[in-house]
Amino acid sequence: MAGGTDTFHRLRTSVVPTILIWAVMGGLVAASTVSLIAGIATIVVALGVVLILTFGTEKIAAVGFIAAAGFGPLQGLTLPGASFVTATDLLLVLSAFVLAPSLVTRPFKSPWQFTIGAALFLMIGVVASLAALNPGPSLFVFVRIVIGMLFVPILYLWWAPNRVQMLWCAGAYLVGVCVDIVYALAVGPDPNLGRYVGLAETPPAFGFSAVLAISLVPFLWWEAGLYRRIFVAGAALFAIYGIWISGTRSALILLAALVVIFPFLERSLVAFGGLAALGAVGLVMLPRVIDLDGTNALARLLGGGGSRGSDQARLDGLRNALEVIETRPLIGNGFADVTGGAYGSFQSHNIYTQVTQSAGLFMLVAFLLLVWAFVRPLFLALPEYRRVAYPALAYILAGPITPNLGSRYVCVLLALALTATAFIPRKDGAEDGGEDNVGDTADGPGPQAIARG
Repeated sequence: MAGGTDTFHRLRTSVVPTILIWAVMGGLVAASTVSLIAGIATIVVALGVVLILTFGTEKIAAVGFIAAAGFGPLQGLTLPGASFVTATDLLLVLSAFVLAPSLVTRPFKSPWQFTIGAALFLMIGVVASLAALNPGPSLFVFVRIVIGMLFVPILYLWWAPNRVQMLWCAGAYLVGVCVDIVYALAVGPDPNLGRYVGLAETPPAFGFSAVLAISLVPFLWWEAGLYRRIFVAGAALFAIYGIWISGTRSALILLAALVVIFPFLERSLVAFGGLAALGAVGLVMLPRVIDLDGTNALARLLGGGGSRGSDQARLDGLRNALEVIETRPLIGNGFADVTGGAYGSFQSHNIYTQVTQSAGLFMLVAFLLLVWAFVRPLFLALPEYRRVAYPALAYILAGPITPNLGSRYVCVLLALALTATAFIPRKDGAEDGGEDNVGDTADGPGPQAIARG
């Protein structure tokens, strides 16, 4: 048995990569003669091959997963000719491809809540789409949701990052949000809305990604040195400014809810004191910053900035969703509206009514099982890991006021939260994790101690 294992290891680590490299290089030489774009692609791929040969597949794949998290908020960076493929999608696919030789030999462990929820979500969604009045558009939207809610978490679970890699992913996301805010300030507000969008799909997505970045601060702050804490605090303040200029009321409400809940979850007097100090500063500064005629988040929350029209649209969407749920409670109406357009169910701006309107009450049960799997580590994982699941809590709290079902900038953080399941102590008190190295998972495939229950 040992001899067979050694032979397979040599094939996986030397023979197979060598064959693949020669095959890729041969294809690149042929492609480079086609066009300028093909030639540029040849250079990029050749550079990637060199990096893989130099640093190894594990480190390059880890960098890819971290970069995918960093590009999560930058949804406007899409593949030319295929605008539905984001930079995050592309990076995840490439990272999985690079890591494929070790992934196929690595045990995949998933918490039962996610496994059952994912299976039900997939089956019910397909049946509901096929039974919808417009099965084609419904399936198209559902596939995009499945990629975000199921496939992205599966890839991160399979990669199984250790704590250092998780910190890098969280830091990359925070940096990505700051880059998006800088870009938004550079290009200015949307001329029609007067609100900043950046590289997000909509102003609410721009604001919500900033809240998610702020929700990562407790995880990044834990056991951090002075300089890293200064950077994290500065980036968090900049993200708050991003919420302000986005004009997103739901993001402002969500941030306030997280600030209030945080001290109770952490059971920290220091957090309570910090909350009181922030509240005092906010009350002092409020008269100086408030502008009811503007389009900032607070002005729109208080009824300014054209928010009344938005309120009416959301109420109409919610009313329509409830009518569909009442008439088709078990199967829903599909993920496209009755005229054949996509994203009809998103008009309610409520993820819970979205899934119920689209695929029925059983789909809602499957979805709730999924989101419980994402947020579960916050209450059960070890202290140094549990705080990475705060974005999952933010997602649940924002559910009634946001339409973020399957958005990549949300799903990469839900996936990261799910990986912390590996650091929930087992019943015997054991817990296992990978080495604290940014790229090393070859000899220790990262955390695999999945708790039962």
